[in-house]
Amino acid sequence: MNIHLDQIPELINLAPRKQDLSNGFKRLYWESNDTFDEASEDILYSTITSLASQVFGDDMSPYWNHKRSLNFLNTVSRLSLIFSDSGQAVGWGGVFLKKIDKQHCLYIDATGIIKNHQKKNLLLKMMTKDIFDFWKKVKFQKLYLLMRSESSLIFDIVRKRAGDEKTYPLINKEPVPHQIQILAKEMASILNQEDKINLETLVIKNAFDGPCPWRWDKNLKPLLADSLMNSRNKKIHKFISSKLNPEDSLVIVVEVSLTGIFRCFWGNFLKKFKS
Repeated sequence: MNIHLDQIPELINLAPRKQDLSNGFKRLYWESNDTFDEASEDILYSTITSLASQVFGDDMSPYWNHKRSLNFLNTVSRLSLIFSDSGQAVGWGGVFLKKIDKQHCLYIDATGIIKNHQKKNLLLKMMTKDIFDFWKKVKFQKLYLLMRSESSLIFDIVRKRAGDEKTYPLINKEPVPHQIQILAKEMASILNQEDKINLETLVIKNAFDGPCPWRWDKNLKPLLADSLMNSRNKKIHKFISSKLNPEDSLVIVVEVSLTGIFRCFWGNFLKKFKS
């Protein structure tokens, strides 16, 4: 079942916090201070699995059963559900705050939103708040953002906010610094893919033991529209597509800065103003 916004107080044993996104959309989120009971876990995993299966066009039950075996809900630093103006669940997110090689790192884990709402800027607004909140939590010490992606669009969105010099791999093709390699290697280890990552390029080779299942079918026909995966910036798209084969993925490492945070908030404000 997919939980409805109005059912949260009745069916989930922990009270969430709330963030208004835009046009009536809301994000409810929980942090890893308490523990969900089994009934709450059943409903949350069922909802997220259903949403993920819609987003990726495949049965994501095995993936989320594995996540449950790792106690995902009770170890994630922040769990989020996004609801539409009618109260329907339309997206989810999970982030982990970790310390790697004495550096604070915010790892964006499983996150997605169903197709009809992917152009509403909702995930960016959610992630902007997450990044700022956790940066504040570490008292504005240096913070790195870690994610895995197959999309030149995602890389371009991150690069525009963080800046070219703060986003790795660098588009000027300079070598990846040793510190960034250490962080990327640890992220690959979290994904059980430490043996597959090329630390000079940050590419995880054969990340899916075949073509990326939510991007390509068995005949390498695209499953998602170009507008959902590919940047319209030809230079950026060429930079990413030249690195990745259909079975590969990329570790993106971003150094969080005040300038980058400002660009995120300002961009969100302008989009809200225009709408």
